[in-house]
Amino acid sequence: MTHVAGWEPRFIGLGADGFFKIILRRHPTLVCWSWAVEWNHNYRVIGLAGPEPDLTQSKPEFPPLEVTTLRPAPGVTLRMRDEVELPEVEDVLFHWPGDESLDEGPVGGAHESRTPTSE
Repeated sequence: MTHVAGWEPRFIGLGADGFFKIILRRHPTLVCWSWAVEWNHNYRVIGLAGPEPDLTQSKPEFPPLEVTTLRPAPGVTLRMRDEVELPEVEDVLFHWPGDESLDEGPVGGAHESRTPTSE
């Protein structure tokens, strides 16, 4: 999700050794906020908040989700979709300007090292 990568981070939370992450960002000129939560290095929920005109103006273009209909029935439809892992270089949702881990990989990912070492 590169749409909000340039927005200013206002809150960044990392917990449980990187297994839980949250970030809030604010659009640089509009009254528009983005939020994202990740847990277990796999599952993400994202959203935008703000007045409708600002949200419409900053609306991201998400790729269409490919779904498979398993069982259509009157009034009930069961669908599924395969989850697709982003290439590490495209996974910038939890990166921010000045983050030293940008050269090491995604925040909380396998390449992160936030513990000082003594030699």
